[in-house]
Amino acid sequence: MAASDSGPRATAPAPTTRATPMKVLCLGMGRTGTIWTWLGTRADAYVAALRESLLTLGYRRPYHTMDAVTGNFYECKLWADLLKKKDAGEKVNREDFDRILGESQAVLDMPAAYFAEELIEAYPDAKIILTVRDTESWFASTRRALRPLHESYVSRVVTLTDNLLLMPTRHIHPMFRMLDRLQYNYDFDTNGRRVYEEHNDRVRSLAPPERFLEYHVREGWGPLCKFLGRDVPKDVEAGGTPNLNSSQSFESEHRNFNLALIMMQGKRILDISAYAALVTVVAGAAANRWGFKWSGLLRAVAGER
Repeated sequence: MAASDSGPRATAPAPTTRATPMKVLCLGMGRTGTIWTWLGTRADAYVAALRESLLTLGYRRPYHTMDAVTGNFYECKLWADLLKKKDAGEKVNREDFDRILGESQAVLDMPAAYFAEELIEAYPDAKIILTVRDTESWFASTRRALRPLHESYVSRVVTLTDNLLLMPTRHIHPMFRMLDRLQYNYDFDTNGRRVYEEHNDRVRSLAPPERFLEYHVREGWGPLCKFLGRDVPKDVEAGGTPNLNSSQSFESEHRNFNLALIMMQGKRILDISAYAALVTVVAGAAANRWGFKWSGLLRAVAGER
């Protein structure tokens, strides 16, 4: 299912049918303004990234990867399953997408954009937006902000302990690792620029011209609202801009995210220890109650007669 108001979810959601029409497919890669962007050094230099813009324009639950990563953890497994399915040469269809996106009128970012062809086929009436930026600036931003998710030792340790402790967050990093393999063959520095440009060219070739907008967030609200048939929001006309984040803030958020995962793992260990201590106390009390002698057990284990 799409983003939920009920907090983090780690178990499989009920099968979802489409509750609302899919209206907008935002098929640009990450770090092209899908969730936030930064245009200067002044406090008023923040501008609305596409996700926030769609929310402001009234689209229901625009779905971004962060919806899964920060709350609906099981959806990371669902996306990983779709990546495996496509990698195996099997067809990914609308039913697969509706299970995750059934409550959303728009979808953005990776891994969704990796399924550009399948999404365009699944939702033939949806408008298509390709967010773009200069290749070198995209490469530098991605290398700085996103690559630590795949390459840092902290992330690898967190992933290992996530799996050992069966944490609800254990599906997050495997999803990103699989996407890293399928897109870059684990070599972003060599393949990143080529993959970015090939992805953009593929979306351009797939999108019907009458339903397609190639968009840079620096262009502001005008082209976006015209394409979507919406009025420019009044507070924007008056000069207001939503407060969004920079690449530097994204790095900070990544560090905080790993810290939050480590704290969750620590709590799980404490919970396991508390339950183990409780079981030991209860078992000991029951053994004493029924006259069980621990010394006899120890002698038997040691082979004493």
